[in-house]
Formats: sequence, structure tokens, C-alpha cells
Amino acid sequence: MDWHLQAVSKDRTRALLWALRGGRPARLRIVEIATNKIDVDLELPALTRVVEGDERGIAAAELPAELRQVASALVPFPLGAGGKIAVGPDGKRVAFNADRWIYATPDPAAPPVRVAAGPAAYTPWFTPDGKNLIFRRHVGRFPNGNGRYELAVTSSDGKSAVQRLAGTEEPWEVFRTPDARTVRVYGTYAPYLRTCVGDIELAAPFTVTRRACLDGNDKILECKWSPSGGKLACRSGFEIAYWPVFFHRLRVMDAVTGALSLDRSWIGLEPGPWPIAVADSGAVAVRKDLTTPALERIDPAGRSKLFATPSYTGEFVDDTHLVVLEGDRFRVIDTR
Repeated sequence: MDWHLQAVSKDRTRALLWALRGGRPARLRIVEIATNKIDVDLELPALTRVVEGDERGIAAAELPAELRQVASALVPFPLGAGGKIAVGPDGKRVAFNADRWIYATPDPAAPPVRVAAGPAAYTPWFTPDGKNLIFRRHVGRFPNGNGRYELAVTSSDGKSAVQRLAGTEEPWEVFRTPDARTVRVYGTYAPYLRTCVGDIELAAPFTVTRRACLDGNDKILECKWSPSGGKLACRSGFEIAYWPVFFHRLRVMDAVTGALSLDRSWIGLEPGPWPIAVADSGAVAVRKDLTTPALERIDPAGRSKLFATPSYTGEFVDDTHLVVLEGDRFRVIDTR
């Protein structure tokens, strides 16, 4: 079973894991990072059916009980976000995806209401006061025909008019909350959009402030946030035409000033390296290739050190300690 690290709790002690098993019910697990003690372990057949696109499952008798279980599990995580489902700070309000729609309910026992969000909407988050719901919304298409998305906000019951959050185009699902009043996101879509960071106030009028942008218009393959959201590590790359080799570039950017603490390029036979995690100090852990079971920690001065692990997933919990997921268990690596 493949576990996906969705989020780390606000106190950095617990991790939210999902296992999506192709045709079988999804599982949600909450694990204490230091001890690997499993606090919550849920199998969710009714919710899986709904999230995968069967809106008829919203009327399933089992769904309210599953929503209640998930709601209590997600409260300790930033903005109550769990991917395609989120819970308000009261532990009762729930929003979730059903195919390309978002449904919201003030209580798992109450009938969910479809949020009027346009042709498609995904990945809901609740504001800290529980009054509003932020989500990704389809707003059009790029010249190449692919869908164009930005963030929007509505009331937590889904009944108020949807407000566009201008300046949040192509937001990726992963975010950080640098303080209790702000959520920090990044958006990217080359060649039409640069990779830029934005801060959104989590109360009306939901002002969006543009922060730093990466220079150039490289195609970004993935980015990782540091724990506080102060640093963003991004990998860009492409296959060199007529050559069976890949060009890769790894940059670590200060999310506010745009200063680069690391900018390295590689040419290799495999599509790597992959950033696994980045610390607030600017140190980054990368997996260099598909065959070597090791991570390399690179600090801002360019010094590097290898650590044996088969993991592709991790988070820095401070500037030196890296938590990696190996199968269904966590391991803490002192990277000094």
C-alpha cells in the first residue's frame, strides 16, 4: 500500500497520511511522528465513492458517520485541509469534493449543499474563523487548451456569492500559514505564467499580496515549502532535443525577497534530482536519481551530505531534523 504524506499538524508532531488504492476504499491515517503511534486509522468506502465522482453517494446512509470521523481527525491540521476534504475549526463544518463539485455542510448529519463555484472546483480549505471556504476554481483555458484555475472564496455554507481572488492563478494544492491571519500559496504554469508567491488574508476582503517570483519562465516540475513558508525549493527541467539526456535546475528562493540561497543545474540520463524537503535555513534534501536509495542534503553554502533511505517523501521539522516516510513508518534523520 502506498501512503501519501498530505500534511503535518500545526504543532509539527503528527502527520496526515492518505492511501488511495485504485478501486478500493481510501484510508486515512494520523501518525505521531516521533513514535509512529497510529492515533487514527479510517477506511472510507462511502467518501471514496463520492470523491471519485459518484454524486449519488452523497445520499448514502454511511456518509455522515464517515464525515464525522474525518472531521474530528483533521482539526489539528492547517486550515483543516486534507486534500479533497476539509473541516472547519469547530470540528463540524465539512467541505469535500464530489467529482468536479464541492459540497459543504454545517454538520455531518445535515444534507450537504453544492457550492455554486462554476464549471469545476477542487481542494477546499476553511478560514480559521470557520466562516469562509477557499478553493480552486476553473476560470477558463490557456492558449494550449488546458484548464486555467485560480482561488476563490465563499461562505462556509456555500450560499454566498463566490468572490474571485485575483492574483492567485494556477495555485498548487500545497500551502503554508506563516501566521494565523495569512495563507501563502504559489502558482506556476509555463510559458504563460511565471512562478510567483502570494499571501492571502484569511478574512474579508481577502486581500492578495504578491511576494517573490522566480526569474525566467522555466517549466516547474514541482516545488516544496519550508515549514514556515519562508523558503520555496523548485525543480525545473526538460529533455534535451535529439539527446537522451535531461537538463535539471534546482533553486531555493526566499518567498518574500526573491533572493536565491541555492541555484544549481545538472545534466543527466534520468529525470532528477527531486526536492524532498527544504528547511527554513535554505538547506534542501533531494533525491538524486531513481536507483540510489539515498537523499542528499545541500546547504546554502553548497556543502552536501548523503543519507541512506529509500524515501521519496519528507518534511524538515526544524533546520537539521528531516522526517522521512519509509513505507508506512516515519524516521527522523539528523542531517548535521
